[in-house]
Amino acid sequence: MVREKKKNHRLISLLLLSPTIMIWISGTSTRSRCIVATIGADALVSARIVHPCRKGHLSFWSLSLTTRNTAPRPENLSKLPKSIGIVGGGLAGLSTAYHLLQKAPATNIIILDKKLPGLGGASSVAGGLLHPLSPKGKLVYLGLEGLTATNHLLDAASVFQKNCVLQNEIYRVAVNEDHVATLTHTAQQLPELTEWLLPDNLPWKAPPGVLGALRLHSGCKVVHMPSYLEGLWDWVRSTGTGNKDWVVLEDCSTTAWRSQLSEFDEVVLCAGSGLFHDSIVEEKLPIQLVRGQSIEMTLNTATCQHAMLCGKYVSPLLEKNRVLIGATHEFKEAPLDPDQVGSELRERSFDFAS
Repeated sequence: MVREKKKNHRLISLLLLSPTIMIWISGTSTRSRCIVATIGADALVSARIVHPCRKGHLSFWSLSLTTRNTAPRPENLSKLPKSIGIVGGGLAGLSTAYHLLQKAPATNIIILDKKLPGLGGASSVAGGLLHPLSPKGKLVYLGLEGLTATNHLLDAASVFQKNCVLQNEIYRVAVNEDHVATLTHTAQQLPELTEWLLPDNLPWKAPPGVLGALRLHSGCKVVHMPSYLEGLWDWVRSTGTGNKDWVVLEDCSTTAWRSQLSEFDEVVLCAGSGLFHDSIVEEKLPIQLVRGQSIEMTLNTATCQHAMLCGKYVSPLLEKNRVLIGATHEFKEAPLDPDQVGSELRERSFDFAS
């Protein structure tokens, strides 16, 4: 059966502004509109349009945002699209599907990706360290709300996959006095979430140069990314009354994408750099693509198996004595070779992780 293509197809650009807020920005050839939703558990975002500008068939908007703990109005739910295509089945794509079904369980959702859940893309090989702190050890904006929201996602995925959570604590290591000052201050500000430990109180034998560590707990976790992504997709498939499907696409040409995306009322772009490499979005957007590489290692049984942050991260994996060390930040077109990856990770980490 040949399906008629919709002429007023809208393409949506997804922006992740914080761990708890996402914005869909959509436009057609004749008009533009803004739909705002949240990734948070109970928060609803209200938006005021400040400045619109057109670029091809996409619209970009500047927004001022406020959050409030109120439920969405029933009349707004009736205006949601019935058929939604989500490009990208990683962290952003599956989270989008989860929250769409929370608000509108009758929605038909199709996820388009190059691989099956948890088997490809940056999300499946991420470090999986869940916590609300910046690289300097300070609480990020809406960090606690994001931590709570992500734990709801983990709870949903864990119903279907038992290995989603590997550990329930992370250690932010201090190797100089500036680290100590910042992390002890964080421990004072967030006593329900963090604990400052001196070297003798750490659960492993601290090497010389480690002055202590901030223990992150009470919702901070080490996540096994493949299990989490697969479990969240299982939750999506089992929830609501609409149809759900995962389409693996081998042809990523512009023509193929246009044909696929024309089937939906709305499309949410949640893909990584492949979204731009494969010409899904042809316009030149104000972004910079960054490549990251990590190293998997097998350690001896006497080596610490705790998740640690300091410069880079050391994250335990599901397999015994396996850890992930990462990640590089590469801005050049050509990727680093394996030796260069190892050198950069050593250089940008501290002695305890080398």
